Amino acid sequence: MKKKILFLLTVIISVSINTTIAQPVPTPDHVVVVVLENHGYSDIIGSVNAPYLNALATDSFSALFTQSFGVTHPSQPNYMHLFSGDNQNVILDFTPISLLLPFTSANLGASLLQNGRTFVGYSEDLPSVGYTGDSTAAYYRKHAPWVNWQNAATNGIPAALNQPFTAFPSNYNNLPTLCFVIPNEDHDMHNGTIAQADTWMQTNMDAYVQWAKAHNSLLIVTFDEDDGLVSSNQIPTIFTGQMVKHGQYNETIDHDVVLRTMETMYSLPYAGESSTANTIYDCWIFKPVSKFNAAPVAFCVGQAVQFTDSTTNVPVNRQWYLPGGNPPVSVALNPTVVYNTAGVFDVTLITGNQMGYDTLVQHHYITVYPTPVLTLNADTLSVCVGDTAVISATGASFYNWIPAPGMFYASGNTMKTIPANNTLYQVLGVANGCISDTASVLVIVDSVEITSFGIMPLADTIICSGSVLLFTAQQTNGGNAPVFDWRVDGQHTGANSNSFSTIAFGSGYDVRCIFTSSATCAIPKTITSGTVHITVSALPQPMASAIDSVLSCTVATTYQWYLNGQPVAGATSQNYIVVADGVYQAEAFNADGCSALSNTVTVTLAVTGINAISASGFCLYPN
Repeated sequence: MKKKILFLLTVIISVSINTTIAQPVPTPDHVVVVVLENHGYSDIIGSVNAPYLNALATDSFSALFTQSFGVTHPSQPNYMHLFSGDNQNVILDFTPISLLLPFTSANLGASLLQNGRTFVGYSEDLPSVGYTGDSTAAYYRKHAPWVNWQNAATNGIPAALNQPFTAFPSNYNNLPTLCFVIPNEDHDMHNGTIAQADTWMQTNMDAYVQWAKAHNSLLIVTFDEDDGLVSSNQIPTIFTGQMVKHGQYNETIDHDVVLRTMETMYSLPYAGESSTANTIYDCWIFKPVSKFNAAPVAFCVGQAVQFTDSTTNVPVNRQWYLPGGNPPVSVALNPTVVYNTAGVFDVTLITGNQMGYDTLVQHHYITVYPTPVLTLNADTLSVCVGDTAVISATGASFYNWIPAPGMFYASGNTMKTIPANNTLYQVLGVANGCISDTASVLVIVDSVEITSFGIMPLADTIICSGSVLLFTAQQTNGGNAPVFDWRVDGQHTGANSNSFSTIAFGSGYDVRCIFTSSATCAIPKTITSGTVHITVSALPQPMASAIDSVLSCTVATTYQWYLNGQPVAGATSQNYIVVADGVYQAEAFNADGCSALSNTVTVTLAVTGINAISASGFCLYPN
């Protein structure tokens, strides 16, 4: 009845767990199962006679199951359940009758072999490989269940896998996938003391325990049954290994549960009642799978980012590598990081526990946008009263123009204004959600300046052929760099200057100047002067000649005579002069007042005749 109640409880728990838990179990490289004898939970846990087993139960790589139970009494059926999930109709400690042997039912050892794994049963004091006798020395077959399937045609265990404990390898890499280790009855607490068994465990199993904690391997220590003096059949069960999560676990387990857990580890079919038992899920540690997230992942320079470690499988340490961030390296669980440099950055998280380390690199995970830098079309802008100032900005995707006097249009990167006074205009830019510093431009409002312009001379002018005439511009509000465009007969000539000089040529020409003020608010900006017509007066062409004692000159209106370079008084209008000795020259004037000098005539009066003149030279045309 006890068995049925326990089985029902196991089924109920199994159904509950299987409907709520979908967790993995590890696949150890090696599992060693040690079965001790005939002591209940309270006999061992806390006992001063079992210091090693108690140290093992509290080891940081151990799980102690506080609600572990044997299936039945006496010993042998419990071994059968642990190996095959069934008592195989064996209810006592006697060797099964030969007519029933070997068993052919499913069992843990055969399943391992059939699925590419390995199995060995090691028994202390076994006299020879494959021995099938009931007992010898302190060895008893009833504690070695695999012997009952030895050499069976179906689900058989080869005799070579029934080994004495002396064959247990010292190089644990050579262990089979799973093995049972059965101490003799002096060392399993059946006949010997708790202290003897505790010492045997430390002497024979501790080296493997220490190795297993670093080599993905597992030790299972359990008991067949309690001492039979109480009805609960509660026994100690300890799992120790690299993949074990330290702690005490209070779910109800028994030999069928332990068998099912081992079968689950290697994806084996479930034998006997293990098919309805639970798998132990909660005491395992797996190599971490590094995971993380951050919020936000795209942001502006100077912003803080919260990283969250979501790694699975209980990491106990971690290392963040955060290039571009402050701090650039962290061991915090969920670090807060500030990025002060724009760019695209990787993030690396390395997590670890007793099962190993896992590295996750998220390339280009963090994007840090720069603060937009706005550029305006001018730092200062001058306009005239009543004019429109157009201001444009670049460097962002969106723009926010701050209202100011005179603004009548602001859209996108352009703002228009007609300010009445000097006014500072400001704008903010946004790109990738990042806000720029304020950019500003000062619009300076200038008064209107009335421009006037003219050239001197103002009126038409007559000049003598060959003369130089200087024109001078006169203007107001020309600014710092006015432009003078002098034109002669419509053609540009001369330099950019407020004066222009020319020599007479041809019979006449027209002169004007186009003036452009550089003053910001000059009105009008460009003025064309009046046109001055220049008339060129041809020079007279006097020629002096001597007849008797009189010199005369022709082709002029008025004259001025010179004797030896000095003007001759009283001789300004006549074309002749009475001469004496000397050098004479006549200057002839036309009607426009233009003059030309004649040739020189040297006069020497001869004494031989009153009217005789000796002269040399003749009247020349002027150059």
